[in-house]
Amino acid sequence: MVTYLEPKLQLIINGTLLAGWQTANPNLIVSQSVATGVTKIESLSIRGGRADVTSQPSAMQCSIQIITSAGISDSGTAIGQTLVVNTYDYYNGVWTPLFTGIISDKTIDIDNWSNGSGTYAYTFNAYSRMASLQTHRQSWSTSPSNAVCTAGFYCYNRISEVLSNWQYSPSWIGAINTDAIYIHKRAAGTYIDAELIESAATTGRGCFHDRADGKVYYNNYAQTLQASLGTIDPYLLVAGGLQVNRSITDIVNAIHVTSTDAALHDSTASSSTSQSNYGYRYGDRNTECDVQTDMDTQASAFLSARQNPRWRPGEVVVDMGLIQTADSSSYPVYLPVRTNARYTIPMPAAMGGDLDCLVDNWAWTFSRGRMFLTMQLSLVLDTHPA
Repeated sequence: MVTYLEPKLQLIINGTLLAGWQTANPNLIVSQSVATGVTKIESLSIRGGRADVTSQPSAMQCSIQIITSAGISDSGTAIGQTLVVNTYDYYNGVWTPLFTGIISDKTIDIDNWSNGSGTYAYTFNAYSRMASLQTHRQSWSTSPSNAVCTAGFYCYNRISEVLSNWQYSPSWIGAINTDAIYIHKRAAGTYIDAELIESAATTGRGCFHDRADGKVYYNNYAQTLQASLGTIDPYLLVAGGLQVNRSITDIVNAIHVTSTDAALHDSTASSSTSQSNYGYRYGDRNTECDVQTDMDTQASAFLSARQNPRWRPGEVVVDMGLIQTADSSSYPVYLPVRTNARYTIPMPAAMGGDLDCLVDNWAWTFSRGRMFLTMQLSLVLDTHPA
């Protein structure tokens, strides 16, 4: 039996709970200590992830629109204050985060007005703390020894050092997993923190990303393939728009891997069989590898993953209000979703059957009492060939 459970949301700004209960029809009420009169969350969206499995994720973003018949305290919702969005996990009976970040801008519009009174529409935008890496630069030199300008360090060493060398709070730094990929030293200079970290994560074939708890994490290559969180319940999938695609444009059968280390030679890999079947299809990968065998390994894996066409999923939409009561444990596996979360997508045999996938990007959307999770996915085999 499939039933509908009305999604619940909480808003917490600077540690103060602004919304914590659900109305029957169908939106949240904001605390009367913040606004008088009728106030509701009209819509909410949270987005995060990467463009595709070969790129690094961008910072999570959140947008909220609140309709109110009275003004909302400006000091209580100021730019730069922390914002936490929680949703209720029915299975475990707890509130769990969907987003943790910083308010970046606020807009006030007239929603409805007549005879001198009406309602206002407040729109709040926020970004995760990971975004601050894009707006901070650091100067690095050859002394003292460091993971940017000194040889002999791994990719994860550089990520850890960039994060610890400024005022990034330990409270928003999650696990930075170790790897064994040496990274080529850079010339002394000033670099943007995000660029140093993204290049190191790409060189290590890992994934540097943020999560709903507001922290940043680094998974090395092996850890980007974690245990599956389970099969998406087919009862929760929105059938409209569900598709798979197999295209010749996804094929790469002539690989070129480069490094900033001029002492190394470029690494190449190719498949004459694939080229005979599908034509010559070139792909490259730019790294800061400091060891030739690491480049060769990446070229070989890239070729194995992309030399033949495969069924790939399109957009997958999950209705978070639906739940199969006979298997209610299916509900919490999506809470919260993150980059590289691994799911099995149940597809009919004619559409390739069950697909083993990694999440590239996602969006939570809440509007008028309905909440959906939209995911773009890549196949596990796109980065971890059998």
